[in-house]
Amino acid sequence: MTQMNINYLIKYDNDVFISKYQDIIFDNLNLIFKSLNMKLEQSNFKQDTEEATDYILSVNKICVAVRNRKYEYKKKYKDITIRCVSNKNKKTELDKIKEGYGDVYLYCWQTEEGNDIDSYVLVDLNKLRFSNILSEDRKILTNINDNAKFINISIDELHKNNCLIKTTYYDTNYR
Repeated sequence: MTQMNINYLIKYDNDVFISKYQDIIFDNLNLIFKSLNMKLEQSNFKQDTEEATDYILSVNKICVAVRNRKYEYKKKYKDITIRCVSNKNKKTELDKIKEGYGDVYLYCWQTEEGNDIDSYVLVDLNKLRFSNILSEDRKILTNINDNAKFINISIDELHKNNCLIKTTYYDTNYR
């Protein structure tokens, strides 16, 4: 795939789906905050008496990785995939996640028409890192379209290892 095609797909994804990603993230902020162990802290005396502040919620930033797959993959595989080998010897998604980048992974499947989100999973990347799922030897799969190499992790495995913040995946009752 050429750089021009990649740039087009990124722009298309942003134009069509960014408001949908934002809605999903905003609708689930309470679950994300809880999963990332963010909590209200009581203000100090000065804040309480001079600044009309009783509690403080400190939020620096939450880094969200997003993957958006076509509907057909949802029905076939019941998993998430993470690129693990680069065709150009660059860091992959897997490398970056293992190094500690990203807090939440929004993994979506499109509707059959390809213009909306059918379902999604929100994955706590910190819990994924600490679960040792990423340390296990896994079969490396190859995408037949572009020879990209990736690993897959089943939705069930993410659930069993307490890595899911939320899912709307159709045949699960996890959260």
